[in-house]
Amino acid sequence: MITGVFISRRNHYYEDQEKQELVNAGNVASEKIERLLNQGMVATNTLSFIVQKYGIGNNFDEIAKRILSANTGIDALELVEGGTITHVYPLKSNEEAIGYNILLDTSRNKEAFKAIVNNNVFYAGPLKLKQGGMGIIGRLPIVIDSEYWGFSSVIIKLSTIIRFAGLAASARNIYTYQFSKINPDTHQEEFFLPKTARFDLANSIKIFIPDGEWNIYVKKTAKAPLPYASFIQILGVLFSVLIGVFSFYIARQPVRLQRLVDEKAIELKKAEIEIIESEEKFRTLVEQSLVGAFIIQNHKLTYVSPGFELMTGYSKHELLNEMTFEGIIHEDDLDRVKMMYNESEIQMHVASDLPIKIISREGIVKQIEVVASGILYKNMPAVIGTIIDITQKAEETKRLNQAVFDAQEKERQQLGMELHDNVQQILSASSLNLDVLKREVKGTPMADQIFRNLKNYMQEANNELRRLSQQLAPSMDPSISLKDRIRSLTDSINIGGGLNVELDIDNNTPLPEKMELNFFRIIQEQMTNIIKYADTSSAKISVRAVEDYIILRIIDEGKGFDTQLPKNGIGLENIRKRAEFMNGRSSVWSAPGEGTCVTVHVPV
Repeated sequence: MITGVFISRRNHYYEDQEKQELVNAGNVASEKIERLLNQGMVATNTLSFIVQKYGIGNNFDEIAKRILSANTGIDALELVEGGTITHVYPLKSNEEAIGYNILLDTSRNKEAFKAIVNNNVFYAGPLKLKQGGMGIIGRLPIVIDSEYWGFSSVIIKLSTIIRFAGLAASARNIYTYQFSKINPDTHQEEFFLPKTARFDLANSIKIFIPDGEWNIYVKKTAKAPLPYASFIQILGVLFSVLIGVFSFYIARQPVRLQRLVDEKAIELKKAEIEIIESEEKFRTLVEQSLVGAFIIQNHKLTYVSPGFELMTGYSKHELLNEMTFEGIIHEDDLDRVKMMYNESEIQMHVASDLPIKIISREGIVKQIEVVASGILYKNMPAVIGTIIDITQKAEETKRLNQAVFDAQEKERQQLGMELHDNVQQILSASSLNLDVLKREVKGTPMADQIFRNLKNYMQEANNELRRLSQQLAPSMDPSISLKDRIRSLTDSINIGGGLNVELDIDNNTPLPEKMELNFFRIIQEQMTNIIKYADTSSAKISVRAVEDYIILRIIDEGKGFDTQLPKNGIGLENIRKRAEFMNGRSSVWSAPGEGTCVTVHVPV
């Protein structure tokens, strides 16, 4: 009985031990596949970033070659425009894929649409490739100007996965593996390795890989038979002999376990070396680029590239040890940046382009563009991103807007003068001639009425021409107060008188002529919006000097709108451009049923 109880307990121990060994082996294979998939994710993100920023160009092969050299587990790199494969590297042996439309193939497009819906990398397959052989395809949707453009894709052959993860059956391998997936069309489980043995939960373990929705089965290649009742009876007879044999067997277990631990330690060390090598390749690629790269963790910079140092003027030591990212941001953009790199809120995908201003070590204000995304760095949430200097581009845009505004103002001035000096004079002359005609012609009562009607029509036309000429070319007479000039402008727009406009104007703050003209145009634009869309009877306009800024605010209590929805008009965009032209900024707050507030801050 003592021998039987002891053997029974050892039996459970061995089963648990083997189960744990299977779990460890499965985790090692799963981690290797995850590293392979991460290489594909890095490659697709890199290609997508280049296409979004610079287009395809003629150097796809050179870019793809560099990406593949940094990610050695990938067999091919593809670019899909719309749904059609347009570029493949290497092209040799992959020519059949060119021109193939993946979205029109109903037998294969489900997982492509899944990638579009998730807006993230999704791995399809294993499936029979168009160019031959079996493999998996990782696709990342490319979005340009908020519209789907296509995919950046990687191909990893099934043979590469088996080799990379060590899933091949061999005499030296103590484990047998199986690789499977639920077919999205048939909903049946498909196996992709030779069925050398039966796999079930009684003699194997199963590990799920979510990136491609795959299963890995692991079992021992050979399992020793376990002792049962007959063996217990023999042990009862040969108790003294078997106690010695069993003691010898138990004495060898630590050596065997230590050997397994050493083997696992060697495998983990190799995996760690591979990760370090991949990080070094990534670091080399980033540090040779002119684009500035950074990583933020716990609100501190933990990595900056040479390009980042060059743009900011600060040394790596200063950035990592003495400063925060927000320390170089211009005060106008601090709130937006704090929201951008809040690790607890940022989503794990590439964020939209964010144009902001920074202040370099020399005190120079630069315009940059930030692209950031959330990652896990050293098992902790972090933000990785890049910055590009767009100062020259922003200045060129500003000069272009200035030229457009100047041309518009010149055209309006000329048109206003034409209306006032020519058309209005013609109407006045016509009215005088009409008076002369009335005196010369002895008319009937009906003719007198017609003369009066014609006189009234001409006067109305004259008033309308005067109103239009004032809107096109408002008077900047310094003897008239700013409040009176704005009141004259609003009255000319609010011709029906259905809108009560309250003015809160600081007349003690003189405005430069250019600023006053731009304020007039902004008020004109927003007043037109209020009359057309707000459905309200009251509005308020204020112009105040606050510290170093002149603040223009236009408020209405109308029906408002959702600021997140796309807008068809260009009025608010014109207001933003005019604010930037004056080195200021604009903001729009609105919500359905709660009115609208347009605010413009312009530095004195």
